[in-house]
Amino acid sequence: MDDLLIEGARLWTGGPLRTIHVAGGHIVSVTPEPDRRERSADVAAGTTTVRLDGRLVFPGFVNVHAHLDKAMLAARVPDETGTIDEVRRTMARAKSSFTHDDVRERAARTLDRCIRHGVTAVRTHVDVDPTVGLVSLRALAELKKEYEHAIDLQIVAFPQEGIEEFPGTEQLLRQALADGADLVGGHASIAAGTAELRRQVDMVFALAEEFDVDVDFHADFGITEDYGREVTRHRDGRDYPDNLGAVHIAERTVSAGYQGRVTVGHLCGLDMVAPALRANVCDLLRTAGVAVVSTPASNLYGNGRGDAVGARRGVTRLTELMAAGVDVAVGTDNIRDAFNPWGNTDLIQNAVIASLACHLVTEQDFMTMLELHTTAPAKIMGLAGYGLAAGDEASLVVLEARSLADLLDGDVARRLVLKRGRSVGPPPPAPLEVCGGPLPGVAP
Repeated sequence: MDDLLIEGARLWTGGPLRTIHVAGGHIVSVTPEPDRRERSADVAAGTTTVRLDGRLVFPGFVNVHAHLDKAMLAARVPDETGTIDEVRRTMARAKSSFTHDDVRERAARTLDRCIRHGVTAVRTHVDVDPTVGLVSLRALAELKKEYEHAIDLQIVAFPQEGIEEFPGTEQLLRQALADGADLVGGHASIAAGTAELRRQVDMVFALAEEFDVDVDFHADFGITEDYGREVTRHRDGRDYPDNLGAVHIAERTVSAGYQGRVTVGHLCGLDMVAPALRANVCDLLRTAGVAVVSTPASNLYGNGRGDAVGARRGVTRLTELMAAGVDVAVGTDNIRDAFNPWGNTDLIQNAVIASLACHLVTEQDFMTMLELHTTAPAKIMGLAGYGLAAGDEASLVVLEARSLADLLDGDVARRLVLKRGRSVGPPPPAPLEVCGGPLPGVAP
């Protein structure tokens, strides 16, 4: 039996207490909290009832931008300066020692932490290049199957060191896609100039079209480049900074007919573009159906270290993108590695950091930021029926907090995590009131 009634639930969007009926891995109904006398008459025999007493219920958290192959390397691969160039060199060397078992162990440990934090879906970029080959990708492919009971895992074949810049990478990306990678990635920030940038974007789209997979780029991480030095008028009659990778990605998306299938991560350089040009870029991204994933925690860690005065932090213009109608979300990026030694799997903590970094300061702003860690990234990942409405997948997390104020005060303990209606992860230290039988669960 997997029928489950969750009573006394305070939905994350507010309002009166609700009863959530779960069966067959989906939400059957979300109804006003009934009178206790009515409740006993409505419960079918064998149904398990969980009483929340007003605790907050969220859709399962979604991390749409992570690097599980590098996770948990901070102690082994320390970073001395924090500069992006040094970290890239350090990590490039570290990959030569990666083994299947090493990647698998670190990534599994990270996924276990994700589950404890109520994360039920992750998109991970996995390095594919001549140094590491397909070692990391194959380890993550094993974990995708092993953890499917608890987490939807999407794997992006990612050329961290570039494609033309590291000969042999294109062939390995093709093999990774043939072996079942879910998406192909690009690293437009690695390109030496505008011509190289355009060639890499074109190569990534050619692979995407060949294998009919979606695309997820890293683009415009840098903040030192003069994004206004090459401004030209394009076919739509608008001016754009041509050395901003997002511009060519958006235009190539349209020419490939890939609207709704492309994501751009980071986009730090947008913060360095003049307001009028920024508005053009935001509108272009919306028109092209390109989603943007911001990673404020890692961008704050890595950017602006060379600025003696007025350190630039390189967090993309999230509010302007949202106002323009671009689909946006927020991810963690790196988790306890040299790119961000402090990164972790707690998306509530990530939401607080991102809200501060993006100047989202009201309670409604924070609700929006929580949406950017749940339903918004689920949409980008193509997870249909993800939320807390009737018919949605019953992937949800119950927190100790009973209000948004409690949440901000630190009552963030996860009391229950469900994936498709079944309990996952370790039992909470203070169990909820459960009646009528054990919680539907699944052994890892």
